[in-house]
Amino acid sequence: MRINLASPLGDSKPGPTLGYVWTSSPLPKRCFPSPYTDLVKLIGIPRELGKWSTEEVNPGRDFQECFNALLSDEVRIGLMTDSDNTRSFTEGLLSGLKLRASRK
Repeated sequence: MRINLASPLGDSKPGPTLGYVWTSSPLPKRCFPSPYTDLVKLIGIPRELGKWSTEEVNPGRDFQECFNALLSDEVRIGLMTDSDNTRSFTEGLLSGLKLRASRK
């Protein structure tokens, strides 16, 4: 509902959004739609429970794969830990986060 009200109120609607999901459950495919909105596509990254991991992702390549479009020059990044849908507990720690712009 908030998205539908955004334009008349002068706010821009959010564009396509890519999210990364670390999961211990098997996923049907690497890129899949959010169950909540068509604006979001998710990349599943399988991980073993209780193990620390290091992950490097390429949002430009992943955005192209999921949306069949180029990633724009303006990028927003959100980081979160969430387990309410699985009714479980999760803990996430970030360290050494590095962002690099690719050369065009």
